[in-house]
Amino acid sequence: MGVSIVDLQVNPRIISATKRAGLHDSTAVLNLSGAELERLTGLTSSDITQLKDAVSEAVLGTGTITALEIWRRQCSEETRVPRLSTGCDQLDKALRGGLLTKGITEIVGESASGKTQVCLQLCLCVQLPVKYGGLAGGAMYICTEGAFPNRRLDQMARHFTQRYSRVTKHRFTDQILLEHVADFDGLDQCLQRKLPLALARGKIKLVVVDSVAALFRCHYDNHNLVGRAKHLASLAMQLRRLADQYNVVVICVNQVSANMSKVSDVSSQPRQSIPALGLVWADHVTCRLMMSRRDGYVTMADTFRENETEDRTVDKRMGTESQPVSRKRLEVVFAPHLPPVVFPLVISQSGIAVEMNGLGT
Repeated sequence: MGVSIVDLQVNPRIISATKRAGLHDSTAVLNLSGAELERLTGLTSSDITQLKDAVSEAVLGTGTITALEIWRRQCSEETRVPRLSTGCDQLDKALRGGLLTKGITEIVGESASGKTQVCLQLCLCVQLPVKYGGLAGGAMYICTEGAFPNRRLDQMARHFTQRYSRVTKHRFTDQILLEHVADFDGLDQCLQRKLPLALARGKIKLVVVDSVAALFRCHYDNHNLVGRAKHLASLAMQLRRLADQYNVVVICVNQVSANMSKVSDVSSQPRQSIPALGLVWADHVTCRLMMSRRDGYVTMADTFRENETEDRTVDKRMGTESQPVSRKRLEVVFAPHLPPVVFPLVISQSGIAVEMNGLGT
């Protein structure tokens, strides 16, 4: 016997139509296709989508599991895929808890769109206790282009130390392992030797590669696309294997290329740029987040408010009211647990957050 239809969190009109059709539990709904449900209930395709989503969440919960785990009946709470907080309550809520462990999360965008800023904040968030959205572990940051922004990390770490002073006393910068990679040999050695050894010790819970595209764009030319594709696939499979084996978050930063076909985004506007590396790389990405710049600056008074929380031991104020912040845009392009959606973000001295007066735009 499945979950009763009357217990679903869905419009009462949909529940009434489902009951009239003789479908009284989740099992009856899941055994029918969308077309069959529309014919039996007289509901629209949009209503049926809402019904099936509600049934799925009621049966499996909001945690993310794989098809293999469902087939093996490994659907207990212990097998739910953990999530890593972004450090912003509003963004975590929109992302249904944060970023997934296992698989590859790609952060793609143009220069100065805030990709590295997000990665730095995640390196700090992962060190928090699980109760506060972290994974109680360290981070390994693999830098392939330019110098690592040490001063920016120190600035954000100071704010995190003040914000979570009653939660943890350790130095946030002490649990970030930095690896500089200048060529393919260095990247292969890092992924095949150094990274597995670090993960095996159980201290690393986040891996950041910033960026993947840098080495591939300068190393391969148009006459060796097959070799590039094989190398990309090998890199992606190694990262996914380690993510699944050690249950860690893997973040890969990617660059963009000019969009010659003018493909539209979720806001129905022509996209000026698309992720680099093509379909060979995209096929291995579990979740793609795209960032872009927005014009203008705002102040803290226009943007932030203190996050309300039942636990008063954490001070989540983001800074002073006169602090200027830059405006960014984050789009969920695809993810196994999220619909396509766009968020207005701001980046201040203390980190990233959703722009409250622009939420929903």
